[in-house]
Amino acid sequence: MKKTAILFGINKYLDCPLKNAVNDAAALANKLEELGFDVKCFLDIDTATMDRELVTFKDVLSKSNVGLFFFAGHGIQCKGENFLATTSTSFADESSCKYTSLPLNFVIDTFEESGVNTKIIILDACRNNPFVTWRSVTNDGLAPVYAPKGTIIAFSTSPGQKASDGSNNHGIYTNALLMHIATKNLSIEDMFKRVRNTVSSHTHHKQITWEHTSLMGTFYFNSGLDEGKATATYSDSALADQNYMCEDDSIQNIIDALKSYNWYKQNPAITQLERMKFVQSDKDDLFVLGRNIYQAACGGSGNAGNWIDNINSNLLSIGDNASIHLLNGILFEIYFNCKGQIRTSPKSTHFEKPIKMCQKDKYISCGVFIRSFLEQYPQKIFYMPGSTDLLTIDVLISQSENEYHIDGICIDGLSCMYDEDEVEFYKYNDSDYFSQKVTSDELEIILMEKIVVPKNRAKFTYNENISSDTKILVPYNFSILRYI
Repeated sequence: MKKTAILFGINKYLDCPLKNAVNDAAALANKLEELGFDVKCFLDIDTATMDRELVTFKDVLSKSNVGLFFFAGHGIQCKGENFLATTSTSFADESSCKYTSLPLNFVIDTFEESGVNTKIIILDACRNNPFVTWRSVTNDGLAPVYAPKGTIIAFSTSPGQKASDGSNNHGIYTNALLMHIATKNLSIEDMFKRVRNTVSSHTHHKQITWEHTSLMGTFYFNSGLDEGKATATYSDSALADQNYMCEDDSIQNIIDALKSYNWYKQNPAITQLERMKFVQSDKDDLFVLGRNIYQAACGGSGNAGNWIDNINSNLLSIGDNASIHLLNGILFEIYFNCKGQIRTSPKSTHFEKPIKMCQKDKYISCGVFIRSFLEQYPQKIFYMPGSTDLLTIDVLISQSENEYHIDGICIDGLSCMYDEDEVEFYKYNDSDYFSQKVTSDELEIILMEKIVVPKNRAKFTYNENISSDTKILVPYNFSILRYI
């Protein structure tokens, strides 16, 4: 996953200089680099330079999955519109201020037009501007703003408040941000809650931070996984393995048998794995072999299914490096088809054992590997392999004519049950869906397979009290999506 950031810190204001804005931007830039961002940082620049650098940065954003903007300095609200002041901003009058500052909307539009999936805008502005006296410009902080889809905008204060520049080397807000941003396995929303608590306590509740978010996925500055271990890369022909040919003929023969859809060929091919040595095998060959072992298991090969069910011991017997590549291939096959495209529905018949392997120290790098692909699809992915998060799945049911039927699914408070065409929210209608009657246990298995979340990472709740043997009418075909 490619993450890029652009930061600005301005101290040198003619009438009201700041002490810590430059330190704030520089320190956060260093922290973001440690967290895997490609970073550009600009200090004490004028409005024309800031504008120009943002225009250039738009091209970088278009090739990124995550984009971040940070500004530390003076912020001005004028007639409900927000402006970021630079070294060239004039505060002589309203017109001068507006046309010598950078509109915050320009930043938001730049990120939105770039097409980057996850947009993070952090403003440690709203700092006290005692030199602003004209009536149409307020000195009470920045105005609320609209966050386009996939965006979180974080303010160092609530609307109408001012932020402290701090008494040490950093502003109070950025100091709290530096304290919490690298916390492992903490979602961005929870991270900002911790920042809010810290800022509030340090200012005796006079400064309350604020965020406006329309993020669709879950983003972590520090996923808790060791990104440095994600060293395995594979060729395009292995990722889209439809026509892949192995360097090793013996591995190719096994793959050919696994692709035959003939159990009488597939089962002996799995047995043959026990007699092979993979120490010198090509990593692409092993990756594609893993994909085909899993495919055969999902296709009904008994030996392949048993191999996946006993994946821990089987990988241990194969050896360290080879086992990593095999597991990476298995994980990739769950989510991606033979053209390297994300599946409409995951191949999840035997997903639980391989996904759980990513929580083991030995296979942390496999979780990092598959996560680097999945983070591009926040609308489809609710659980990331290797994560220790608990996913809360709310099942909404109702009763009509003495029969229970499903009305919807909410995950972490968001309605996620769509029709099979992924166009509209699912609506109960007897005439439009072929349905089946299942118990709550059976329904939970269906949902875990659709979401690809292990049982120990899923928590189910129901809006109605039902017994374990109560039958619920559920459509055969439906989609679970975060948004359309």
